[in-house]
Amino acid sequence: MVSEKYKLYALAFVIYSATAVVTATLQALAIRYEEIAVLAPIITTLSGNFLGGFALVLGILRDDRAEKQRERADKAEGENQKLKRQNEEYRRQYELAQQQAELAQQQAEQERDRAAQERDRAARAEAELQRVRAEREREMEERIRRLEAFTGLTPPEADDTGNDTQ
Repeated sequence: MVSEKYKLYALAFVIYSATAVVTATLQALAIRYEEIAVLAPIITTLSGNFLGGFALVLGILRDDRAEKQRERADKAEGENQKLKRQNEEYRRQYELAQQQAELAQQQAEQERDRAAQERDRAARAEAELQRVRAEREREMEERIRRLEAFTGLTPPEADDTGNDTQ
C-alpha cells in the first residue's frame, strides 16, 4: 500500500512538472505571438485549476482516513466472525445442556416409575403373604379342631360357645 502511495506521488510530480513546462511554454508563445495573446489568461486559469487539482490529489493521497476506516472495518469484521463462532459454540453448548437435562428428567421419571412399580409389587407381595398366612392360620385352626374332635378332647372355649346339652 505504501509503494502505491509513492507511485501516486511520482505520477503527480510528473504531471505537475509537465503542466508547468506546458504552461510556461504557452505563456512564452503568447508573449512572442500576438495572435495567441488572448489565450494566455485561459491557459493560466486552466493551469491554475490543474495545480489546484494536483494539490487536491496530494491531499487525498495524504488523507489516510479511508485506509484507517477500512482497517477498522476489517478488524470489526474479524471481531464479528469471532463473536459469531463464540455464539455458535454457546448455542451448541446450550442445546447439549438442554438435551442432557431432558435425558436426566426422563431417567428420573423412569426411576420414579420403577420405584412406584417396586412399591406396588411389594404391596401386592405383602398382601399375598398376609392372605397366605391367614389362610394357613385358618387351615391350622381347622386341623386342630378336627384333631381335637377326633381325639375327643374339646377345648374349654368350645363348651362355652354353644353346646348346652346338659
